[in-house]
Amino acid sequence: MAHYNEPPATLTEDEWEELKPIFAAAKQSKAFEVLRKAANRPTPAKELFEGEYIYARGQDYVNKRLRAAGSVFALSSVDYLKTQTVSREDRNLALVRMPK
Repeated sequence: MAHYNEPPATLTEDEWEELKPIFAAAKQSKAFEVLRKAANRPTPAKELFEGEYIYARGQDYVNKRLRAAGSVFALSSVDYLKTQTVSREDRNLALVRMPK
């Protein structure tokens, strides 16, 4: 699972438009719409994904597509300490700019 010590990114309208087909290719258009509507505020995985995608595939599929497209973004767990135990469906996810 991607986890960067970066704050959620502030995205421009053009960046959102670039990300839309990437999320669609990962079959995660709902996650894209939820993040966009929330202005990329950290959102629990259970609100972004459904079924088995909550537990593994959703975040992984999106990140694989982002990397393949050469995006500077990653869908990362945010807003918790590594020492905290957080269930997978309660992980807060947001788009972050990957460190250089």
